[in-house]
Amino acid sequence: MLEGVQVPSRLSPAALARFRVCNRQFLLVDVERVPRREQPNPLLAQGNAIHAALERFFGLRPEDRTPPVEVLQQALRSQWRAHWKSQALGNADTEIEFGRKALGILGSFPERFDTTAEPLAREQWVQTTLPNGVELFGKVDRIDPFEDGLDLIDYKTGKHQLDADDLHG
Repeated sequence: MLEGVQVPSRLSPAALARFRVCNRQFLLVDVERVPRREQPNPLLAQGNAIHAALERFFGLRPEDRTPPVEVLQQALRSQWRAHWKSQALGNADTEIEFGRKALGILGSFPERFDTTAEPLAREQWVQTTLPNGVELFGKVDRIDPFEDGLDLIDYKTGKHQLDADDLHG
């Protein structure tokens, strides 16, 4: 794959995903550290605002999260300006479109997820060292108690449990 390349001693989930998708991109971004010229992205801004709203929501006491749809949408409105830069992301119509979609996503959140969960931690950095000495690190959006263990929540994917495929290799 990348013969003769010195793999970094620390890798994030994003770096591992880049490697899975495209060895060359991993080489450029994570090994050679070529600066990327990322363009403003409305979808990324929307996702970051939703993420910030969820972090704020789960920072409240469960009794302060009702009605959940209203509180979630209020949290989004409080975070929107910090993540949406109108001058870089398009006109007002684009902002309205992405804002409405974000409100809809949060509006359906309580139908699919437990809004009364009491997290043990939010936005927690975690790390582990593999037997080969490579350190894996990343930030977990939320850590909840779960039966006799922990439930690790990733807002971007909605995944909350690891499958065997997630641990392959």
